[in-house]
Parts: sequence; C-alpha cells; structure tokens
Amino acid sequence: MQNLVDISFQLSIIGGLISVLCGAYLVNLWRKQETRIITDIPLMFGGTFMAIGLNFIVMGAMNIGLIPDTMEFFRLRTLFLISGSVIPLFVAILHIWFARFRKYFPHAVVTLSGYWAIASLFGPTEQVIMLLLIPPMICNIIAVTITFGITWKTGRLKEVRSDLLVVAAILLMISQIGKLFLGTMGLEYVADLISAVGIIIGSLGLSNPWYRRGAKTKVAEAHTPTQLA
Repeated sequence: MQNLVDISFQLSIIGGLISVLCGAYLVNLWRKQETRIITDIPLMFGGTFMAIGLNFIVMGAMNIGLIPDTMEFFRLRTLFLISGSVIPLFVAILHIWFARFRKYFPHAVVTLSGYWAIASLFGPTEQVIMLLLIPPMICNIIAVTITFGITWKTGRLKEVRSDLLVVAAILLMISQIGKLFLGTMGLEYVADLISAVGIIIGSLGLSNPWYRRGAKTKVAEAHTPTQLA
C-alpha cells in the first residue's frame, strides 16, 4: 500500500511539473508576441495549464500527508486552483464564439465565478462539490473540442494544430470524468497522467512549432538573393 502511495505521489508531481512547464512555455510565447492582448489564446491556455499542474502537485502532497487532507483545504483548492483551470478557458471560449456580445462578457464571468464560489464554499461534501463543478469543466472542454474540430475540418487557424488540440481536449475530458471513478479506487493519479499527456499535446498544438518553422523558412527564402543563370 505504501508503494502505491509513493507511486501516486511521484506520478502526480511529474504530471504537475509537466503541466506547469507547458503553461509557462505558452505564457512565454505570448510575451514574445509583438501585439499582446490579455485574452489571447496562448495566455488563457497557459494560465489554465499552470493551474492544473499546481493542483496536481498539491494533490500529490496531500496523498503523502505533507498537506492536510481536510474539507477546509479542499474548499480552498477548488476555489482558487481548480477555478484557475476553468475560468481563463471560459473567457477564451467567449472571445472565440461570442465576440459580438463582448459587453456581456463581464456578466458571464461574474456569474460563473459566483456559482463556483457558492459551490466551493457551501457544498456539504467533496463529492457534492465535484458533482456541481465538473459540468462547467466538461462544458468548457466540449466547447474547445467543437471549436478546434471546426477549424481542423475547415483548414482555418493555421497558426495552431487543431487536430492535436482536439485530441488534447478529448484526453482532458476523459481525465476529468475518470477522476470521479478512479478516485474511489485510489487511482486518481492515472487521471492526472492522462491530463498531463493531454496538456503536452495541447501545448504542441497551440505553439505549433511546425508552422513557426515553416514561417521562418519562408522569410529566409524571401531574403535570399536570386541567383541569375
């Protein structure tokens, strides 16, 4: 049993560190952009991935007793860390799908934040809180899947790899649903690892090094003097 706990801790830490590093990488890509907007997709997804990673690390520390596994701490974790993986993604989805209704965005964000806070602070048990919070998380992931599924099929948004983002979203959905069942068997770290793999794939899809490499090649060719025969 102790070996299982140690493995769970190690895998949670590995998954958490991978997620945080991927998030930091995306935020750094955003910082290097010539024009930066607070709602840019790399920043929103970067913040989401870092929040997911920090949550993994905290959960791993809880599994070995470094952090107390109390109801009060669970409420704080859902209120700050888990919300940090949901609300930025929600903002990104609003800007992608409902740009014409921009003036209502603050109301939508306040509504989701209020619902999240009420569920986190007043839910009677961990199970009830997660049952209340998982639907918005799943809705976010479904919206991301549909969004990048459309851009994949239509060939739009060449700056990202929409196919990889669809795979990443599906893996994240599986991990979130899996937490409900795997947690009862002490195998929550399996869901964390699935999330980490999804985050790696998502980071590759968002950064799209293939597109950037191709763009640099085109620039270099444009500046190469033409040889006359």
